[in-house]
Amino acid sequence: MNFDKFTIKSQEAIQKAIQIAQALNHPQIENVHILKAILEVDENVTPHLLRKAGADPAVIKQRVDRAIQALPKVSGGEVNLSRTASQTLSKAQHL
Repeated sequence: MNFDKFTIKSQEAIQKAIQIAQALNHPQIENVHILKAILEVDENVTPHLLRKAGADPAVIKQRVDRAIQALPKVSGGEVNLSRTASQTLSKAQHL
């Protein structure tokens, strides 16, 4: 996948998602890694948009953290995009 077509902030979020997955010894980058990365990279706009949509950013962060902690862990090895994360990024690329 060519990440050069994404905005700088999007590229930062993807890189952050990779770092999160690696730090937690997850074998794949999942959509929840990407969401956590978006929440961490953009601490102003994303929470504002979530509140406008009627969601509580703190609750979303807690649920994302729980979902990430429930993912399987492996030691060593390379981190790859999961099929669903790849599909998500592919769809985002075409927006």
